Amino acid sequence: MKKAFIFITVVLICFAGISCATTSIDRGIYNPNQTDEDQLCSLRININLNLDSIDGKIVNFNNFDTNTNQYVEQTVKIPAGYHSLIGQLKNNSASSGYIKTEADFEPGKSYYYDYHLNGFKSTVKLIIVDEETGKEIQLKTK
Repeated sequence: MKKAFIFITVVLICFAGISCATTSIDRGIYNPNQTDEDQLCSLRININLNLDSIDGKIVNFNNFDTNTNQYVEQTVKIPAGYHSLIGQLKNNSASSGYIKTEADFEPGKSYYYDYHLNGFKSTVKLIIVDEETGKEIQLKTK
């Protein structure tokens, strides 16, 4: 009887964890120049960010999923190289205007599009983090 109780408790905890898990939208591949597959990199987008354009081309990766009525994390594969991203913070408690972030992406690597919010100064900074090292990648000029 005690084993059955423990088993049922573990199963219920697992289901609770699954139902509370963040959903994610896979945006597929954004590859307007038909770059070879081995020259792509992965970009995971913070649950609180919209990615509105890449290199001046509108992509409108909205972080609000109308099917589930919640904010979601997004993923997309993009060509490696120098890119200019324009995005904005969007959630229930804060929002920002459009913010430009530029970075040089390497093929095969995974990146995280994230933000820093400074409540004291009321500023938002969008950043790109190398998921392998956990470090913010610096803007690199052409």
